[in-house]
Amino acid sequence: MRHPPRRAVGRVTVGLLVGGGALCALTACSGSAAPPAPSSTTSTTTTARAPVSLITPATTFTLDLTSGRIAPPWEFTRATLTTAPGIPARVLHLTAPAKPAFVSLPPRALAPGHTGYSFRARFRITARAAGQTVGLVTVENARRQANDDLFVDARTGRCRIDIFRADTARSPTRCDDGRWHTVTVVGDFATATATMSWTLDGAAMPRVTSTGQIPTTVRRLFVGDATPGKSNTTDWTGVAFALVRGA
Repeated sequence: MRHPPRRAVGRVTVGLLVGGGALCALTACSGSAAPPAPSSTTSTTTTARAPVSLITPATTFTLDLTSGRIAPPWEFTRATLTTAPGIPARVLHLTAPAKPAFVSLPPRALAPGHTGYSFRARFRITARAAGQTVGLVTVENARRQANDDLFVDARTGRCRIDIFRADTARSPTRCDDGRWHTVTVVGDFATATATMSWTLDGAAMPRVTSTGQIPTTVRRLFVGDATPGKSNTTDWTGVAFALVRGA
């Protein structure tokens, strides 16, 4: 089963805010009840792209917001940094007004030849248009087909992962409830059987496999909604991504 509309990865204009920041090791975090809405904005979007000289391909990334900027190699569109009561660090706020809103690790930032990955973050959904999915995470592969998707199901409001057609699984409860949720995703494109394993708020969710695939590698990461025509707002913290060689 597909979620309409599927994410149009790789076909949107992105911006990049150049500034200080560091790549950090993948770290753990935990879920909690939703704090009040963000209280201030500390950064705005830009259409500038970082010079290629500022980007060194790597295998481990953290979206470090301590500098008050979204720093290279991360790219973004319609993103701001905010503060929220109960959250000690800055929060990434994505607003999609029927247009894409996301942060991304572009292909030139990812060390080549890696077939697997792990992702971790905390998120909350504060608004979404009725009857629409909310894109949360897409790991695009080099073939740009049968990508790994995490999103909010349009009908049930539950979190859902998807590789291809009926290769999908949902969480048992809603995740569009305005509360903070912790998600981890581990995927692999190394063989003809692609795999996705995930947890939500520390609980293991149903694993998904997709047979008959062509082995490939990780190309790009999107956090947020890269599909035009959808309206939603999400907050993020503790975003971390790592590449691995294979299963």
